[in-house]
Amino acid sequence: MKDVVGCPGTWSSLALRVSQCVCAAAALVTMATARGSDTYTAYRFLLFDMVIAVLIWASASASAGVTIMLDRDTHFCEASPHQSAGYSAISGKASRGSKAAAVPHALWGFLLPQSLSNLRRNGMKDVVGRPGTGSGLTLRLSQFAFATASLVTVSNAYASGSYSAFFYLGCSMFLQLLWSFLLACIDIICLLGDAELNEPRPISALLVGDWFVGMFSFSAATASAGLTIFLKKDTQFCRAFPQLICDQYEQSVILAFVAWSFLAASALSLLWFRASL
Repeated sequence: MKDVVGCPGTWSSLALRVSQCVCAAAALVTMATARGSDTYTAYRFLLFDMVIAVLIWASASASAGVTIMLDRDTHFCEASPHQSAGYSAISGKASRGSKAAAVPHALWGFLLPQSLSNLRRNGMKDVVGRPGTGSGLTLRLSQFAFATASLVTVSNAYASGSYSAFFYLGCSMFLQLLWSFLLACIDIICLLGDAELNEPRPISALLVGDWFVGMFSFSAATASAGLTIFLKKDTQFCRAFPQLICDQYEQSVILAFVAWSFLAASALSLLWFRASL
C-alpha cells in the first residue's frame, strides 16, 4: 500500500485533507460575508455543509498528522510497542509496518469486516445486486424506469429548457436511462446464458461508469432541487407566475433522487463485489 497516493497516514493524505479544509473554510467565509446569503435555502444549506466539512477535514488532518508524528517523526511506536498493540490486533498483523496504519486498519476493519473473507470463500454468491443476477437486473430496471419518468416529467414541464439546472437534469436522466438499459441487457444476457460476470476488468469498468453516472445524476438532482426550492419557497415565483408548474418540477426532482438511489445501490454492490474478487 506504500504506492497509493493519498492513503491515510501519509503526507499526501495530510496535504489533501488540509487543502479540503482550507477550501471549505474559504467557501464558508465567502458565503457568510455575502449579502443576503441567509435568505435563500440553498445558501443556508451550503453554510451548514461547509461547517461540517471543515470539522471533518480538520479532525482527519489532525489524526493523520498525529499518526505521522508518532511513527515517523518521533519513532514513538518503535520505542513504545505496547502503545500500538491494540491497533495491531485490529488489523490482524503484528509487524512494525502495520502500526503506522493503525487508524486506516481500524477503518478498513469497520468497512470490510470478516464477512469479506467469507464472501471470497463462498464464491461471491452473497453479494446482492451484482451483475448477471436477478437482483442486479431489478436494480437496473428500477433505475431505467425512474430515470425515464423523471426525464418525461421535466421535459413536459413548462419552460424547463429555459433553466440550466432543469436542462442539466434532463441530460443526466437521459444518460442514466441509457446506461441502465445497457447494463440491464448485459444482466439479461448473463441470466439467459447462465453465465457469471466476475472478471476484475469488466467489473472495474462497470464500477467506474456507475460512479461517474451517479455523480452526474446526483449533482443534477441537487441543482434542480435548489432551483425548485428557490422558485417555490424563497421567492414565491410559482405564485406570481402560475404558468410555472412547480409541482411538476418537484416531481421530476423526486423521481431523479429515487433513480439515483437505485444507481447508488448498484454502485455500492459493485464496489463490494469488486473488493471480493
